[in-house]
Amino acid sequence: MKKTCSTWTIVYLACAALMGFLGFRRIAIAAVPMAIAGGAILWLGVAYIGGIGDKVRKAALIRRAINGETPRDGQIIAAVGRMEPLDDILLSPFQRVPCVAYSYRVARPRRKTVETDYKGVGLVPSAIGPMKLLAWPNLDVTETLCGGDDLLRHAREYVAETHFVVPEMMKPTPTKSPRVRYDHKNSHPDSTLTGSMLYEAVVRPGDEVCAFGYYSAMEGGLTHEPDAVVPSLTLMNGGAGDIMRRFVRRSIGNIVGGLFCIAIAAAGTIVLYANVPLAAAEQMSPNRTTYWWEVRLERLIKRHVKSDETVPTELETGSAHGRIAVGDREVRPTRCAATLRDNFVTVVFDDNAAAATIDLRTHTIAHLELLGTTITNEAEVEVLNVDRKWIEGRITYIGDDAKCRIAFKAPVTE
Repeated sequence: MKKTCSTWTIVYLACAALMGFLGFRRIAIAAVPMAIAGGAILWLGVAYIGGIGDKVRKAALIRRAINGETPRDGQIIAAVGRMEPLDDILLSPFQRVPCVAYSYRVARPRRKTVETDYKGVGLVPSAIGPMKLLAWPNLDVTETLCGGDDLLRHAREYVAETHFVVPEMMKPTPTKSPRVRYDHKNSHPDSTLTGSMLYEAVVRPGDEVCAFGYYSAMEGGLTHEPDAVVPSLTLMNGGAGDIMRRFVRRSIGNIVGGLFCIAIAAAGTIVLYANVPLAAAEQMSPNRTTYWWEVRLERLIKRHVKSDETVPTELETGSAHGRIAVGDREVRPTRCAATLRDNFVTVVFDDNAAAATIDLRTHTIAHLELLGTTITNEAEVEVLNVDRKWIEGRITYIGDDAKCRIAFKAPVTE
């Protein structure tokens, strides 16, 4: 359990780091909210998807139990069968039905929240077939909403006759025992239960169940993992086949929930990237290195989000900024100049490191050379401003043979 908690903590930190990085790549002030909110949503999606693995593992444990495999000491195993008491039995607080285990809670609706006034559990020494239950399990059993005058009267009698304690912060209730009972209340409960909702979950003698927990050969049964932060023993009601089908349904729910959360995180990132385009990020941080994945993502967003907004380069005349990569060679241009002939402007960067001929009638690239390589595929150009004295714009090309992303403001000579 400690290992699992540590793993999911690392996963959350990784999700927060990723979302924070994506936010920072556009605008620095977005890094922290993207890391906190976006990281939490993305982590939740990953947790949903990761929960499928836990269900697959539990299904495998059930198959081993059905096949009669001998349990190994210190391993997480499944016990499948009917749950029977080894001693006396209990009566559930509200429904007053015979049971071997129960949990209950009394919830009181508030304006914006639901407050739990009372809650508790009960367990008597029990066994699932030959396997003893040595600790209180987390009951994965459907709660019943208890309504009616008789059940309300039972609940009031239980509250009046029971000694409740207020649980202490950071002090877990002992649950590692074959016989467990605790009754908790909040600091200011409503003892009349007026308007309260009564919930109860019970496991009756002879119910078919499946328990997952740590097998102790010395104690002869299932218990919590040693030094577990969160109790790991779980009990589900129903036959093995029913529980396996329940795992399938829950796995589908995990997939839907996980994809939904991941989609929200992705949508938030796309909204940020659409409202703060790559050109704006480059303008705000002139010394940034634009990554090729950012260029690809920007082109993808532009295909689906139409915008007439243009972002000036804020460069001085004669300067350029960006990246040119061909094979293993890379150049970062800093200078540029242009010549005008008829309706074509040729912009040259850093002593012919790159040259682009722009058709001013269509604002398209007529010819492009990058580090001596002629680009035959279509490159993109964004002409921001042009007159007889200077031309300002951006050139983008992402191909297998070469790549470039260059912002420029070049003086024009005829």
